[in-house]
Amino acid sequence: MNKIFTSSITRVVVVLLFSLTTSIASAQSNNGNQKTVMFTVSMHCSVCKEKVDKHVKKFKGVKSFISDLSERTVIIVYDPHETDEQTLKKSIEKLGFKVYKKN
Repeated sequence: MNKIFTSSITRVVVVLLFSLTTSIASAQSNNGNQKTVMFTVSMHCSVCKEKVDKHVKKFKGVKSFISDLSERTVIIVYDPHETDEQTLKKSIEKLGFKVYKKN
């Protein structure tokens, strides 16, 4: 029962964070400076998540990001003048992960 409750809470938090990130990105992208993309990444443990986080944090053009191990998702807010979805996807794949864009 406790695992189900924790899993449900985690999903609610992810949805809220995604909504907040999307809202912020939408407000800021009205001037064309930022875009948001959501990827499913084949992260299996906290070490995988840490590896992705460290890489994404340093990536040129990334303004903010949220990663969630339980949902295996990474939401990235980026400057389209400095990078693009395909470049971000390929850079995470080079770390050894399978990456799929979520709609």
